[in-house]
Amino acid sequence: IPYGGIRWYLPGVLDLRMETKCSRADGMRRRALKHFKDPTAQKKLLARLRRVEGQVSAICRMVEEEDYCVDILLQISAVQGALGKAGQMLLGTHVATCVADAFESGSKKERQQSVEELMEVFSRYSGIARR
Repeated sequence: IPYGGIRWYLPGVLDLRMETKCSRADGMRRRALKHFKDPTAQKKLLARLRRVEGQVSAICRMVEEEDYCVDILLQISAVQGALGKAGQMLLGTHVATCVADAFESGSKKERQQSVEELMEVFSRYSGIARR
């Protein structure tokens, strides 16, 4: 289910496809975004993503209106920073909830899968930061 009913995609900047469930290549099902034990954390993340959504809309208008390239680039940089912060927030929540749950109540296989998934996320997340 795309975020807000809209699938935003701007290569290298924004790719928000927040689904409540999706299948993985290894056949496991990802948990729904119901791991926010603190409702304020979810509200903060959603507020940040909605701000990003507004910024991307503004960038699209800027491109359509042929605004100055440097101004557009500065806005793209601001979106990247905001998405980076949103990613950090969500990663922290994931470690504190999903990963912690796997270690507290999961089998050895579930713990190993959680560690492998986390390592993949770290690898991908650090790749984004180097762009």
